Amino acid sequence: MKIKCDICSGEILMLEGGKNAVCKVCGVQYTVERLRKMLGTAESFSAPESSEEIVAPVVNEEEEVRLTESSEDDFVLKKKFGGIELKAYNGHSQRVTFPSKWVEINDREMFSKHDEIVELIFPDAFPDTDYGEKGIFEGLKGLRSIVCNGSFHVGCGDFRNCKNLSKITVSGAVTIHIQNEAFKNCTSLETVVLEENAEIDITNSAFKNCSLLKTFTYPKKSVFFAGEGVESSTFEGCTSLESVVLPDDIKVIHKNAFKNCTSLKSVTTHSGDLSGVAIHPDAFSGSSFVPEAVGVCPECGRRLDCANNELTCSCGFAAVQYED
Repeated sequence: MKIKCDICSGEILMLEGGKNAVCKVCGVQYTVERLRKMLGTAESFSAPESSEEIVAPVVNEEEEVRLTESSEDDFVLKKKFGGIELKAYNGHSQRVTFPSKWVEINDREMFSKHDEIVELIFPDAFPDTDYGEKGIFEGLKGLRSIVCNGSFHVGCGDFRNCKNLSKITVSGAVTIHIQNEAFKNCTSLETVVLEENAEIDITNSAFKNCSLLKTFTYPKKSVFFAGEGVESSTFEGCTSLESVVLPDDIKVIHKNAFKNCTSLKSVTTHSGDLSGVAIHPDAFSGSSFVPEAVGVCPECGRRLDCANNELTCSCGFAAVQYED
C-alpha cells in the first residue's frame, strides 16, 4: 500500500528494520505511530525484505519536525551596490535561511521546483524581487512557515497557491508591503503575526481565499501610501475569518474587501471603531458582518460616489485605490 507524504505528496518508503519510514522526495521521516494515524488504522507495519537506507530528519509523535538546514554554500551570490544579488540557489534543504544582507532576486523560476522547502527565514528583510506574473515562491508544496526579521516587501503573487503554508511571522520591520495576490489561495494559512510598530500597505486580493485564516491584526501605525486602506478583495473568500483590527488612521475599505467572509464578527481599528472610514457599499458583500455607515461620506454623511476605483463626495472627500 502506497502512502503519500503530507508535506510534498511524495511516496513514503519503510526503512530497514521497520521502525521508521521516509519520504523519497523531501526526506521527512515518519514514525510507525504517525503512519497509523495517517491511515486511520491500528495495523502493524513491517519492513520489506529489502529497503533503501536513507538518512533523514525525524518527525516524532507530536509531529515536530527537525529540518535539514541550508548553508552559505547553497547560494551563488554577486555583490552589488547596497547589497547582493542571488544568482542561483543550489540547495535542497528544508529550512532555508537567506544571506544576512539585502538580497535581490531577478530569476523568478529559481525556487519553482524546490518543494522540499518547509520553512523560509529572512534574517534582515524579504529579498527585493522584480515584478512579474509568476511569484518567486509560488506554489511550493512543502512550504509551511515564513519568518522575516526585517522589512517585509512581498511581490505580486510571491506565495500564491502555497497550499500548505500555515504561519507567517514578521518582527523588527519598519515597513510591510504585501502586493497583489501575494498569499492568494494559501488555503492552510491560519496565523499571521506582524510587527506592530511597522507602517503597512496591503494591496488587492493579497489574502483572497485564505479559508483557514481566523484573525488578522494590522500594525498600529498608518499605512505608508497616503490615502490607502483595505483594498479590493483583500480578504475575499476568507470563510473562517472572525475578526480584523485595522490601523487607527485607515481611511477607506474598498469594494469586495471582505466579500463572502461568512464567519466575520468584527472589524475595528486599534482605537476601537470605524468612525472616519469610507466604506464601499459592496465592501462586505456576502459577509456575516456589516458595519454601520456603509456607503456614506465619513466627513459629511452624504452618499458616496463609487465610480471606478475612487470613493468621492461632493464635499471634497476622496479616497483612491492604489494600483500596483
